[in-house]
Amino acid sequence: MPWIDYRHIKASVPSRQSLVLRNVSYHVLADLAPGPHCTDDIAKYRDQFRRPVAKGQCFHRPYLGTREFAAEFREPKPEDRPIQLMQDLGPMLFDLTYEEPLGNRATPRPC
Repeated sequence: MPWIDYRHIKASVPSRQSLVLRNVSYHVLADLAPGPHCTDDIAKYRDQFRRPVAKGQCFHRPYLGTREFAAEFREPKPEDRPIQLMQDLGPMLFDLTYEEPLGNRATPRPC
């Protein structure tokens, strides 16, 4: 294995700096929008969402902007009080699907 001189690597690696908030809490409201394949009672799907949230579990860890800012979540406690600010942030991008390629690149579309 060749010897690597790490003294010169720092100069070639771009520096990442972020200005971030600390100890921030968000109260998130969500709507359940079952697709046409969901034929059971809506309460079933609501409870399927609530059970893991109550335990802080998830299939994919949510993050705020980049994966370096992983989000922890839980149900709100009775003493939690949000500030009086309501702001529509638009739809959340859940996943991308890639259509047939045009030339060498496939076209990404939101799911």
